[in-house]
Amino acid sequence: MGGDIQGRLAPQKEDERQRLAEAGIDVGRKLGLADLASGEDHTFAATSITQGDFLRGMRYTPTGAITHSLVIRSRSGTWRVIESHHRWEKLMQISSVLYR
Repeated sequence: MGGDIQGRLAPQKEDERQRLAEAGIDVGRKLGLADLASGEDHTFAATSITQGDFLRGMRYTPTGAITHSLVIRSRSGTWRVIESHHRWEKLMQISSVLYR
C-alpha cells in the first residue's frame, strides 16, 4: 500500500524486559515494517479520538457518541471509512462500564 511504520519496544516491567532478552530481542533496536508486520496480507484499523487529517474526531451526542474508523486490507487494496453511532443506553446493558 506504500506506507511505512517504525517503532521501538518499550517494556513497562522488568519481567517483560527479561522475556524479550530471553527471546534474543534487542529492546533498543529500531523496528521497521518487516519486523512489525511480515507477510503479504495485512489488515490495519484505526479509530479516531481527536480530529485528524484522515478521520474526524469523536463527537458526543445527547444519547451517545459518533466515531470514525479506517480499515485497510493490503492484499486487495480495499479501504473503508466507517461511521459508528454508539448509544450509551444500549452499551450499559452489555457492559459494566458506566457510560455518560
